[in-house]
Amino acid sequence: MARWHFLLGLGLLTSLSACGLTTDTDSSAPESLPAESVAADDTALETDEPPSASPETMSQLTDTVVVPGDRVGPITSDTSRADLVDMFGEAVLADTEVAVGEGFTESGTVVADGSEQTFAVIWVDDRQAEPATVKDFGPVWQTPEGVGIGTSFAELQGILGPFELYGFGWDYGGTLVLENSNLSDYYGSLILRVQPSNPELFQQEAGAFQALQGDKLISSEDPNLPDLDLVVDEMIVYINPPSE
Repeated sequence: MARWHFLLGLGLLTSLSACGLTTDTDSSAPESLPAESVAADDTALETDEPPSASPETMSQLTDTVVVPGDRVGPITSDTSRADLVDMFGEAVLADTEVAVGEGFTESGTVVADGSEQTFAVIWVDDRQAEPATVKDFGPVWQTPEGVGIGTSFAELQGILGPFELYGFGWDYGGTLVLENSNLSDYYGSLILRVQPSNPELFQQEAGAFQALQGDKLISSEDPNLPDLDLVVDEMIVYINPPSE
């Protein structure tokens, strides 16, 4: 079984059991070099710069709706890396190791890194023919209910109704339990985690953090939660869930 099956499923399974390249160059050319040579060298350096994911490069992406278990915009269960090239162009794709928790990584492809439309695909296997999960979303991506990166805790309460979440201070801290919430249909295909909007709040609100710390379930109505000004800071969507 591929390691992503274990690692990315761990946060989900615990819930189940509980319920540019930069180059320094001298701007002045040696006196012995003709001006034409200097201009040619500068042009070469500019050409070698890695592509940046500007809004223009992703202007063709108009669908940023996330439907867990079904699709992420135009990304579906049979979208391959070649399909990503057709959709967005090779220039905004980067094959890299994507963090999946507990210090582990899995091979994936990041699209439009650094832009508001960015996302990362972790593939089922080395063929890069099917996406296992999609994560590391930019802020434009949202579920039909309006949940995405940056959604406030108060907004989550309005959307989910009463729910539970795991305590803070460990790798899966702040993970929401969607089972028995208004988003229970996404249980098994969506992982949401919240963290303070400012990490310093863990120190500034030490009393609240102490009360909410640890591998335990906490009610969304706990009076200590508002002190941490929580927002969604991680969203993981399963497209091809791990087999049993």
